[in-house]
Amino acid sequence: MNPSQRTKLLEYAAKPVESSCLALVSFDRLSGKNKFERTILSTAAVVECARPGPEVLLELVRRMAKERGKTLEQEALGALVDWTEGGLNRIANELDKLACFVEERATITLGDVEQAVGARASTLRDLAVAIAARNAGDALALLEELVDGGVEPAQLVSQLHGLWVSLWIARSGGRGGGGYGGGRQPGLLSGVPDVGELARARSSREYAAGVERFYRADIDIRRGMPPVPTVSLLVYDLVRGAGNAASGA
Repeated sequence: MNPSQRTKLLEYAAKPVESSCLALVSFDRLSGKNKFERTILSTAAVVECARPGPEVLLELVRRMAKERGKTLEQEALGALVDWTEGGLNRIANELDKLACFVEERATITLGDVEQAVGARASTLRDLAVAIAARNAGDALALLEELVDGGVEPAQLVSQLHGLWVSLWIARSGGRGGGGYGGGRQPGLLSGVPDVGELARARSSREYAAGVERFYRADIDIRRGMPPVPTVSLLVYDLVRGAGNAASGA
């Protein structure tokens, strides 16, 4: 906003229509560094909407499961959070389904998550493994299977990005934290025996180039590029490796 627009907004914020709600969204924490911020902070109620960190999120999901009389095994917990992207509404819905699915049983396993949420969780894991193993044929076939099953391509970009970063962390021996599964690998890869070896087969430079490739794919989808071909090209570039992924088509 230009200065004139800011002045008008401050005038309205000082005396808004009683039946209205004025909500301002900032992606950075306001510090009161200028008159506009100081005035807004003096009259507004600040609501923090930041996403909880991994450990806090895991504890929230454990508590949500306990409220339903259930306990999640560690791998099941990681898989559920990975698949739902940590969205609490989606997690709550899936936990309701899981509570009915396991009936009288108190413990929810990884198999329960894969069956109740759908085979998609297992397919996503297989896709991540195929990318890590540089198997283009399997990776593209699994991607097609997920899309045919109703998974949004943009959602796949987000989920695969988290798994890609977790593989990068696994390459360094787990320094810097792990996936939501709480270990060196993300929940969906925690049962793969050779995931550490696959992670170390790529260089840090290649992982960094892959992160940039995820960013470009996300931007392309937001700009209206066809989602399925865009994600297919992303998967193919990740399989090919750093040099080609960095240059990208």
